[in-house]
Amino acid sequence: MEQKFIDQGLKPPMIQNWIQEFNTQNHGKRVPFREIKPVLQFIQDSVGIHPTRLLKQSVRRYEIGNLHSVSGEVFERAIQVKKEIEQHLDSNQKIHKEKLLDKIYGNRSGFIPFYEIEEKLEFLRTYGGQYPKKYLGRGIRYYQKKKIKRIASWRESRIDRDCREIIQKKPDLRLSSLPEKFMNQEIGKLLSVLKKISIQQICRNNDAGFEADILLQVALGRKPYPDPDQVLIRFDDAARYLKMKRKAFDYLVASHSSLFKKIAVRKENGWYIPDESLAMLKKIAGFSLIKGKYDFLASREKENRTSCYGSMSRAIGSSRSSKT
Repeated sequence: MEQKFIDQGLKPPMIQNWIQEFNTQNHGKRVPFREIKPVLQFIQDSVGIHPTRLLKQSVRRYEIGNLHSVSGEVFERAIQVKKEIEQHLDSNQKIHKEKLLDKIYGNRSGFIPFYEIEEKLEFLRTYGGQYPKKYLGRGIRYYQKKKIKRIASWRESRIDRDCREIIQKKPDLRLSSLPEKFMNQEIGKLLSVLKKISIQQICRNNDAGFEADILLQVALGRKPYPDPDQVLIRFDDAARYLKMKRKAFDYLVASHSSLFKKIAVRKENGWYIPDESLAMLKKIAGFSLIKGKYDFLASREKENRTSCYGSMSRAIGSSRSSKT
């Protein structure tokens, strides 16, 4: 078969390239090279990343016509890199070429990019009097000059441990002086405390109006049933969908049964809630506090009460039957 192509004046390398490209077409959608070419050019002009790096083979093979298309995966990765570059340009942020390359190639197992620990080393030097060589095993200039770009992950563990020790010994350090990783951890702790205080305040005030306003947004936004695009979730599965304790969700339903009656859908085998109503509820600002309140109440509740799911079903059923 190959001889027939050769007899037509085609050279073996070109035949092999065609076979290779044909075989890859079964592994996903192919994108013509002409569509990805301007994307590759933009990336190269913006940050100097050569197209060959994104294509994972010589770009010249495409330019001279040996190959004509790229995989959908390569195309999507190039588009993602382009979007990230555009976001940095729009916000006037400095583009970190090494980070982009790591996103393209992925990190090496067991190693950490130097740029991820650079500010930690500066923190250790400034507030702990520890110099980088202690952690790197060599002078930092090798890394700053890009001669070495990664460190072993066990070295990062040691760096993180010493950073934590300094933070614990110096609790008066400003958040802005901490490395980003530890600053985010401390901010997370503060936000967690603020959330707990807010939940306790809601429990203390027992502001049913605040909760009703949030639930009412879901009731008003609900599409009429039946809707062909609507997916229904059983009441006893709704708690898991909302990532609430079952008893907490029961208490929530019992406290606002009139509003849940407007959301609930009755079917032959039980009561359901549209998934879009639950999704909307999760997104509404303030629901996390309501969820926290009822989770807190459920954890504190020691009385053995009947499931509010059953009482909810009976409440809705009785109200509907009384109307008929």
